[in-house]
Amino acid sequence: MRILFPVLAAVLIVACTAQGELVTTVTDDDNITHDIEYSETGATVTLGGPEERSESDDERDLTAFDSIYCQKDQNPGSSDFEVTCENVPQSLLDQANVAGQYNSVDIQITRDDVGAHLEFRAVMVNPFIEANADGELEWTLIMPGEIVDSNADHTSHSEDQAQSEFTLDDEDERETLYAVSRQAKTSEPIQPASAAGCEGGVAVPNSEDNPALVADCEALLASRDALAGFATLNWSSEIPISWWDGVTVSGAPARVSGLYLYYRGLTGAIPASLGSLSGLKELWLHHNDLAGAIPESLGGLSGLQTLALHDNRIGGEVPASLGSLSALKYLSLSQNQLTGNIPAELGSLSALEYLSLSQNQLTGNIPAELGGLGSIERLWLYGNNLAGEIPASLGSLSALTHLALNGNNLSGEIPASLGGLTDLEELWLYDNQLTGGIPVELGRLRRIEEVWLYDNQLTGGIPAEVVGMSRLKIFSASRNGLTGSIPAEFGRLDDLEALWLYDNALTGTLPAQLGDLSALDVLDVSNNNLTGEVPSEFGRLEDLDILNLCGNQLSGTLPAEFAEFDIRTDDCIPHASVPDPTPTAEPATTPTAEPAATPTPVVIEVIRE
Repeated sequence: MRILFPVLAAVLIVACTAQGELVTTVTDDDNITHDIEYSETGATVTLGGPEERSESDDERDLTAFDSIYCQKDQNPGSSDFEVTCENVPQSLLDQANVAGQYNSVDIQITRDDVGAHLEFRAVMVNPFIEANADGELEWTLIMPGEIVDSNADHTSHSEDQAQSEFTLDDEDERETLYAVSRQAKTSEPIQPASAAGCEGGVAVPNSEDNPALVADCEALLASRDALAGFATLNWSSEIPISWWDGVTVSGAPARVSGLYLYYRGLTGAIPASLGSLSGLKELWLHHNDLAGAIPESLGGLSGLQTLALHDNRIGGEVPASLGSLSALKYLSLSQNQLTGNIPAELGSLSALEYLSLSQNQLTGNIPAELGGLGSIERLWLYGNNLAGEIPASLGSLSALTHLALNGNNLSGEIPASLGGLTDLEELWLYDNQLTGGIPVELGRLRRIEEVWLYDNQLTGGIPAEVVGMSRLKIFSASRNGLTGSIPAEFGRLDDLEALWLYDNALTGTLPAQLGDLSALDVLDVSNNNLTGEVPSEFGRLEDLDILNLCGNQLSGTLPAEFAEFDIRTDDCIPHASVPDPTPTAEPATTPTAEPAATPTPVVIEVIRE
């Protein structure tokens, strides 16, 4: 039995009577209820079934239909969800049969915002098209507002709702049955009144059989007002817990397994009572206005796989207890007001694939223990006040693809061990106080595409080993103290799109091999000590948009193809003041996978006549 509700449907319940009626009630996010009623004619429904179950047994099953037989998988970032029902007792399936043969009904309900109205569409495939069953099915669809389109056999209206009636048999040629209704928008929906307690009420069906879910229910009710602040959550003991805003219930026995409360306008704090939800696997509270501290109690959620708290106003320190979350794969605390040190205990999270503590006010050193994050793929610590050296232990993170440490106060040399990050695609170290040379070992990064080293205090030459970065697209090492010549080996990097080397102390001539870079879009070597003529090979750079050669002792003229560019030999026009590139890897509205990091390119002022 598979029932799909793609849109704003928020709940599925099933109820029946001994007369053979099956009523499916769908309540959307506006608390508008749609009753879709199926009644059989010419067929006898036996509630007892082959096992001679009593009517009270069936009623108890129906009360808990959602949590016992069905699993709701909600698509994060939207109100769509899919309900899959399996292993339903035959005594219940009999009540959904068409003449005792058809036992699956698929319904699609959509709700659209149309100007001053809400529009509802309901569609059901004619079951006889597939089942070829005998007998009749009467389908009564009750919708809000007034029917404006339908292929029903009969429609009728009352003051605030409409009804479409369908009568089907195996000779009916309609492939789909549909109805469209409209209702004028009203004020904000009335939220259900809160009642104390979850045991023996509506919130947890068969509560005596599932004390753990009762405990989850009570913990959430105790958390509701503190978490919501000035916002509203519909959590109430008077409605099933699986209907609650952002709550996912799954498993056998059923437990609260997910809280998806991002972009909800929450203004409260994270209650410590959430730490008692021992079945919780997903906790998404990002993009709200939450304040206060991260409770130590969250460290007790042993099954937690995702903890997303980014883009709030959360303060205090990162709890060391989070290092106990052995199942955690995704941890994002960025864009908050966190202070203090990064707990060394986080290094024990061996399952962690994503860690972002960026854009906070963290201080202290980067713990060497983070080198124990054996599964980490993205490590984002940028935009803090971190100091000290980059731990050499980070070079052991064999799964790492993105490393962003930019915008801190890091000092010391770039560890040669980073050359062992063979899966690394992006390296962000700019805007620190790093010294020493560019390690030749970085040339072993065969998959690296972006290297950002500008605004440091690096010295020495650019190693010719950069040619080993065969996939390199962006190399930025401006505003350092680099000396020596520009390696001709850059000309062998076929994918290179941008080369920023301005404001250094580079000498020698411009390598003619740079003219082989067919993908090159930006070349800025201004404010160095380069000499000689501009190579004629530059005439092959057909995709070049930005060329800045000023502030050197270059001679000659550009090829005719670049007559619009001006080679300055005197003072350079100051570079445009532009935002620094920032790794953007935080999930937006869909907490299923992190989007790829796409930094904002640095735009350098074009020098033209």
